[in-house]
Amino acid sequence: MARNPRRKGRDGWKQSKSRGKPSFVTCECCGGKVPRHKAIPWTQGFRITDPVVRQAVDDRYVHTFSRKVYYCPKCARFLGIRKPKRR
Repeated sequence: MARNPRRKGRDGWKQSKSRGKPSFVTCECCGGKVPRHKAIPWTQGFRITDPVVRQAVDDRYVHTFSRKVYYCPKCARFLGIRKPKRR
């Protein structure tokens, strides 16, 4: 029996082969659960990019942070992180 190459199924993704149950992450915008391989990672943070301000302020007293957040594909398109697919 020949397999249809256009058919998407369990054999089409590497994430679902012999790896057990996929891990889920929470979308930062809507709060929905999304599989990690489908989620779009985004780094949020605060950095001083202006060289004049950076020289004026001592780096020891400035708290810069960054954290990795995940968005579902729907929210990522809504926020402009990902562009819609072109057909």
